[in-house]
Amino acid sequence: AYVKRKGVQLGIVWCGSDIRSTRLMHELEEKMKLPNISTYIGTVSAHFETEAHEVEQRKRALVGDTHADIMFDNPVDHTSYLLGHREPLMYFQPDDAFASSLDKLVDISRPVIAHATTSPIIKGTQLVRAAIAKLREEGYEFEYVELMGVSHETVRKTLTRTHIALNQFYGFSHATFSIEGMAAGCAVLASTDGTIETILPPHTNESTFVTKHWQLYEHLKLLLDDHDLIRSYARFGHDWARRYTSAQVSGKLLQGLLDAVLERRFDASARAALTLEELYSIDPVYGVGLNHDRGTTQ
Repeated sequence: AYVKRKGVQLGIVWCGSDIRSTRLMHELEEKMKLPNISTYIGTVSAHFETEAHEVEQRKRALVGDTHADIMFDNPVDHTSYLLGHREPLMYFQPDDAFASSLDKLVDISRPVIAHATTSPIIKGTQLVRAAIAKLREEGYEFEYVELMGVSHETVRKTLTRTHIALNQFYGFSHATFSIEGMAAGCAVLASTDGTIETILPPHTNESTFVTKHWQLYEHLKLLLDDHDLIRSYARFGHDWARRYTSAQVSGKLLQGLLDAVLERRFDASARAALTLEELYSIDPVYGVGLNHDRGTTQ
């Protein structure tokens, strides 16, 4: 309210736990009959399951709906008390995050599998370890690297030699490790699902091997049995990430939206009516949105 009284335009980027309602996420789980990112959140901190937490989230949502000129969010994965229009949550990968060559896909005689997470329980590290153990017991040969408590530099360096990246298996949208894995030319397994989180970019479900929590062993086995499938997901994901998550492309999209807000041309209702292709296009049109003229990912 103070910022708005000073005549400043306000944008809010919602990242997840800052706005997500545990209660509403549990209701979503019951409705979908599918665990989500909040199913085990109480094991991380009991506070997330309290009424005090719900009160906090209601207050935050009210601030956003009342004062924000533009908001960015993943509305399903961050199910909340927000009512207003939200733009897609964007990623801004620098040019050097994208593999300049995918030569590592030529020889996959001993696949490298990497998993990184900042919150193991809610993102499914226990599922990853179980799948890895079963595949090893069946005689599959591969290198498994688990990245926790290490620097971002170490994660990025590991991804340069990784063939299969395992992200999270309860969420419905991309997490950073998925985006970084695709940019590095890895086949990414994650529960990301554009049919659930419908604000995600076009072709999301082709860029990632969509893997629900019970499918991890099965899907990982499919990739280990078919190295061409690894190559297919890695190449498509790499092109997809460059098209939709690079700083160059996302920066233009963000700049166009912020310019529209600052010039008071932004029209949330018009933006809400756009197709996904239009929503993620970077060509200005009628002072609100972005027109589609980008073709499809090859």
